[in-house]
Amino acid sequence: MRCFYHSDVEAVGVCKNCHRGLCRACAVEITNGLACRDRCEKEVVALDRIIRRGRAASGPAAVLFTGVGAIFVIFGLLTLPSGLLVLVVGGFMLAFGALQFLSGRSKSSSPGASA
Repeated sequence: MRCFYHSDVEAVGVCKNCHRGLCRACAVEITNGLACRDRCEKEVVALDRIIRRGRAASGPAAVLFTGVGAIFVIFGLLTLPSGLLVLVVGGFMLAFGALQFLSGRSKSSSPGASA
């Protein structure tokens, strides 16, 4: 791939905002990616901020799903056989919340992640 701005130079990466190929002279390294120098830097910083906020917000949602799922499972078990649907729904919610929680933990503890 060639640099978008210098078609005679090989690209070293892609801008995280506009997805254009960039050579070393045109690229600036931002926390988790590259940006077009003097063009897309602010946008890439804003994207990184949004991603960090999203990761931080997924924690409370995971706890909520896990808690409500556990309540549904308990209620479903106490009201069997009529509570079978509640039990199944609660099981799905509990599993979803647990997966979200574990997924958020692995992303935040990975080497490239920043808080």
